[in-house]
Amino acid sequence: RLASCSDDKTVRIWRQFKPGNEQGVACSGTDPIWKCVCTLSGFHTRTVYDVAWCHLTGALATACGDDAIRVFEEEPLSDPHQPTFSLAAHVAQAHSQDVNCVAWNPKEPGLLASCSDDGEMAFWKYQRPETC
Repeated sequence: RLASCSDDKTVRIWRQFKPGNEQGVACSGTDPIWKCVCTLSGFHTRTVYDVAWCHLTGALATACGDDAIRVFEEEPLSDPHQPTFSLAAHVAQAHSQDVNCVAWNPKEPGLLASCSDDGEMAFWKYQRPETC
């Protein structure tokens, strides 16, 4: 899967479908196609500049022009062909200006770095919310 972000204030989750896939998604020739399977909208108030998927935990972080960082989690029982995500964390004033970039540490689960137009870099420790 792939995540993309946009100045339309959304994050889109894409999935690759190969020719002859079980879902019946039409592909032309032998080339696979990418199809949007989920759109996260209504969470961001300005342009989303960056999105990063944590390969260790599955959390998805966004960097936004509203100075905020948001972390999303895929719903545990969501359909993998049409996944749903929920907002798990929101740092409203992560920086004093637009947040441009977020990156997860590839070795330490939940360690997130961010940078901003304010010239600062910040580190955040994200812990997955407790579930019942």
